[in-house]
Amino acid sequence: MNIDGAMLSNGSKGGIGGIVCNCFGACLGTFSLSIGSGPPIMAELEAINHGLDFFFSRGKFVSSRLILESDSVIVIDWISNPSLCPLIFEALVASCRKIIEVNSVISDSFLDILTH
Repeated sequence: MNIDGAMLSNGSKGGIGGIVCNCFGACLGTFSLSIGSGPPIMAELEAINHGLDFFFSRGKFVSSRLILESDSVIVIDWISNPSLCPLIFEALVASCRKIIEVNSVISDSFLDILTH
C-alpha cells in the first residue's frame, strides 16, 4: 500500500489517499478523502491510519502481507516509538499502533513499514 497526505500551505484543508497493489503491481483497491485543517504531518498520520483500516477492514486482504509505503520518516518513527510523538498527535499514533498490533503487521523491528 502506498499512502500520502497533503495540506494546503495555510493548513486550512487537506486530503489523503492510497492504493493497494499486489506483488505483480495490479491495483486491488484505492481510497481518497478530504480531511479537515491542520499541519501536513497530521495528513500523513491520517493517511496511514485510514490506509491500515482500509486494508484490514476488507476480508479479501486477510491472508496478505502488508508493506506500507510512506514518505514521512517522522510519522513512521512516531508509530515505532510513541514516546517521540508530540501530545497533539498521540491519539492518531495510538490508533495506528492499535491496528498494527491487532493485525500483527509488525515485528519489534518494524520491518513491514517502509519509507521512501
